[in-house]
Amino acid sequence: MAWRVRGFSRLVDRVLGTDIAGISPRELALARRARGATGPIALLVGRADRSVVTSTGTVAGDGDTRLGVTVYRPERGAPAAGGGPRPLVVYLHGGGWVVGNAASAGWLCSGVAAATGAVVVSVDYRMAPEHRFPTAALDCLAAVADLVADADRLAVDPSRVAIMGDSAGGNLSAVVCLLARERGGPAIRAQALVYPATDATLSSPSIRRLADAPILSLDDILGYRGHYLGPDGDPTDPRVSPLLAVWPSLKIR
Repeated sequence: MAWRVRGFSRLVDRVLGTDIAGISPRELALARRARGATGPIALLVGRADRSVVTSTGTVAGDGDTRLGVTVYRPERGAPAAGGGPRPLVVYLHGGGWVVGNAASAGWLCSGVAAATGAVVVSVDYRMAPEHRFPTAALDCLAAVADLVADADRLAVDPSRVAIMGDSAGGNLSAVVCLLARERGGPAIRAQALVYPATDATLSSPSIRRLADAPILSLDDILGYRGHYLGPDGDPTDPRVSPLLAVWPSLKIR
């Protein structure tokens, strides 16, 4: 196993310090407060790109909720190529729908902003177990719609919108695209799914074959899913298993 994977696995275990299914409110609060890559973590994943200007704000969530966002604007406000508005990338963080925050992947979001010239906005959607499925997905859809509606103030192009997320954030990114398609907008040009969770039925053979994998074991997956869906959630709902929206009768053997 690569030393980076071993090191990151140990850091994750140290941060959570417990089985995710039995995490206490205090442990959950500590895990959610981790802000970006510092110290040993920065050696593994890298630091935020210093050419990118970072700011914070709020956007609309589902209902009357306001959600925090972290905005990454490249090249310290320099105009986009051709002088027009920049593309918009909405980033949804991972963490099993339970932990993480909008600033936790500053190294990634700033890197994307610097490399692409897009404005990247990372969203603090509401998380489980306090807010169970489908709150996170509806929050993210509302956030994307609000950002697109506010395109002029953000100096972004509402016709060039992408959504990006890792793990549970990849799940939410795919679900937001499905919901936007069903509801007639907002228009999303591209999605970038980084090791996304797309099948909450856990039907892939690799789930059992790699049940004791580092960083994310089967017990962890079940714990995160349990917090998000609750006792009555349906893992076959395409809003939590977007893969099933593409192949409703999919059975992986």
